[in-house]
Amino acid sequence: GTGVPSSVDAAVAMGRNKNRAPKKSVLGRSLTKQGKAQRRHEAAARRADAALMHAADGRVVKGSVTAQSDLDEFMHEAMLAEKEFESTRGAAVVLTKSAFTAPARLELSAAEREQRLLNEHQLRVPRRPPWRRGATTHADLIAAEKRALYEWRKSLAALEDNEHLVLTPFERNPEMWRELWRVLERSELVVQIVDARNPLQFRCADLHRYVTELAPFTKRTLLLVNKADYLTDAQRLAWARYFDAQAWDFAFFSAKLELERQEAAADAEQQRALAAALLARAARRVRLGAQQLRGRLAEVV
Repeated sequence: GTGVPSSVDAAVAMGRNKNRAPKKSVLGRSLTKQGKAQRRHEAAARRADAALMHAADGRVVKGSVTAQSDLDEFMHEAMLAEKEFESTRGAAVVLTKSAFTAPARLELSAAEREQRLLNEHQLRVPRRPPWRRGATTHADLIAAEKRALYEWRKSLAALEDNEHLVLTPFERNPEMWRELWRVLERSELVVQIVDARNPLQFRCADLHRYVTELAPFTKRTLLLVNKADYLTDAQRLAWARYFDAQAWDFAFFSAKLELERQEAAADAEQQRALAAALLARAARRVRLGAQQLRGRLAEVV
């Protein structure tokens, strides 16, 4: 009733104060909070870089990307469309295993082959938007390239939604396509290297069309048929007649045989150098022997 705490209450209060951790200062709490926020920001930046494979701002390209997770692909398309998305708390969808597990097959069905032939004209190399030196700004060109790549990805997504069409892995890094655009614009001869065992399977017909669109009279394409050592003379002749009928410039080549030729040439050069060294050594010995013989004759005389 007096308002004075009893001895028991005082002991309990002292015990609580003793076990309580010392409070951080306002500055300490602020620095800790700032550090955590900075680490979260850096981690998000690393994830964005990995997902978007760098924007076109002069940074080094990491390399080719032919497969992405669903989240990376979503963020990639958001970047190309220049849109931002926010997640909604509680809006979750549960997928069963059968929703995303497809049976593994090695061959296409008849329906898939038919759909591939019908949609082959849509499987195109993305085109660089038109631009003019001195008239198109860098920012406008980058924005136009993003829109072009986004529309190209949308067309491929529409093809993937077709239940009878299966797309093989394709290049998803926009920087790789930008590099291709620059190379095609600056090159006079574009070489496609294909496997001699099935040249048409590896030849990109739309790349040939794209080069022709850029400069039909000044740019050329060459079909380099590699691993030609796998072909018989009759097979080479048959392919040569087919390429001539299509009016394609082509050349047969074997990297394996060329490597063997270079190694043989290097060995022959080494043998010639060794033989020349031995001859020079023998000539020195002959000259030395002649000098010694003349000296002895002079002593006798």
